[in-house]
Amino acid sequence: MKKKNKKRRLKKKVKILLILTIIIILSLLIFILFNFNKNSINEEKIDINNYYSQYIKTKKDIVLYNSNNEEEGLVGKNIILKLEEVNNELNKFKTIINQKEYYIDYKDLEKIESDNEKSDRYKNYIVFNENIITDEEVEFYDEENNLVYKIKESFNLPIIIKDDDKYGVEFNNSLLYVKDSDIKQTIDNKNTQDKNSTGIPVLNYHFVFEDNDNTCNEEICHSATQIKQHFSYIKDNNFFTPTMKELEMYIDGKLQLPQKSVSITFDDGTRAEVAKKYVDEYEVNATLFLITSWFGKEDFASKYFEVHSHGDNIHNAGVCPGGQGGAIKCMEKDKLLADLKTSREKLDNSTVFCYPFYEYNDYSIEMLKEAGFTMAFAGERAGGKITVEVNADKFRLPRWIIVNWTTMDQFISYVNGGS
Repeated sequence: MKKKNKKRRLKKKVKILLILTIIIILSLLIFILFNFNKNSINEEKIDINNYYSQYIKTKKDIVLYNSNNEEEGLVGKNIILKLEEVNNELNKFKTIINQKEYYIDYKDLEKIESDNEKSDRYKNYIVFNENIITDEEVEFYDEENNLVYKIKESFNLPIIIKDDDKYGVEFNNSLLYVKDSDIKQTIDNKNTQDKNSTGIPVLNYHFVFEDNDNTCNEEICHSATQIKQHFSYIKDNNFFTPTMKELEMYIDGKLQLPQKSVSITFDDGTRAEVAKKYVDEYEVNATLFLITSWFGKEDFASKYFEVHSHGDNIHNAGVCPGGQGGAIKCMEKDKLLADLKTSREKLDNSTVFCYPFYEYNDYSIEMLKEAGFTMAFAGERAGGKITVEVNADKFRLPRWIIVNWTTMDQFISYVNGGS
C-alpha cells in the first residue's frame, strides 16, 4: 500500500514539473516573440525615414491607402510621386493625388531627384467644353496604355483629347487617359472661351547654310539669319508648334489647338544638321522629310526635330509625264511600294510623307495608303487650301514654300493664316 502511494506521489510531482516546464518554455517563447516584433517595428520605423525622398518612382504596382489604412486604389509601375511626409502611426508615406491625401508603403519605391520627366505640353491644347463622368472606380492610363492610377472614386473631368476608345484628361497634373468602359456619360460644360484654330499654316524650308557659307545659290537655300528671324518671330509671339502627331489629331478632331499655331517642315536632308541646330536653339518643334537613301535618321536625332518620309529613292525628276516628272506619279506599283515601305522601315514605321517636287495624283495617294501612310504634304494651295484645317484631306495638305527672297512681311502673313 505504501509503495502504491509513493508511486502516485512521484507521478504527481513529475506531472507538476512537466506542466511548470511547459509554462516556463511558453513564457520564454512569448517574451522572445514580443521583443522580436517590438525590435522589428522599431527598426522599420527607423528604415522608413531612410527611404524618404521628396520624389520617388514606383518599382511595381503599389496600393493606395486612406487615413484609416483601408485600400483606396493602386499606383502603377514606374510612376513618379511627390511625398509629403512620413506617417509613423501608419508606417507609411503620405502623398497627394489630385488634391486628396493617400498613404503608401515605403517598400518597392526608388528615390529620384525630381519630377522633370513629366510633360506639361498638353496645357497648350484647347480644352473641349465637355466633361466625362467616370464610374465609381476608374483606371487612368498613360499614352502607352500603362496603368498609372486606379482610384475608388467617381470624377467629373474636362475633356482634353477625344480618342477612338478613350478620353484624355488632366489628372494629378498629367495628361492621362480614361477608357470608354470606365465612363458613365459625357456632359456639356463651359470649360473655356478659347476657340479651336480655324487653320494651321505649314511652312516648308529646304537647305540652311551658315551666313559665311556661300556654296548654295538656289532660291531654296536659306541663310542662318533668315531662319533665326523666322524662329524669333515664332518664339517672341508665343506660337505653338505642333508635332506631326498633334497636327494629325487636330485634323481628326481629336484635340484642339490654339489660333496661334504653326507647323515647321524641312525637305530632303541636305544641310539638315544646320537646320537642327537652330530648331534646338529656339526650341521649336519641326519635321524633316528625309530622303532615306541619301541620309540616315540617326544623323538628326533631337528632342525637337522629328524625321518622316520623303521616299527612299524616288526623288528623281523626269520619270513621269507633267511638271518635274516625279516618279511617285507613275512608277511601277511593286517598285513604288517597295521604296515606300523601305523608307518607312528606316524611319521606325513613320506614317507621314511629303511628295517629291510637291507632285502627286490619285495613283500616288492610293500607293501611299497601301504602304501604310496616313497623311502627306504637298505645296501651296494643295487641296484648294492655304492652311491645314479640321477634317482636311490628309493626303493633300498644303504648305507655304519659303525661299530666300521671302520677305518678313510675307512670312508674318503666312504664319498668321493669310495669303
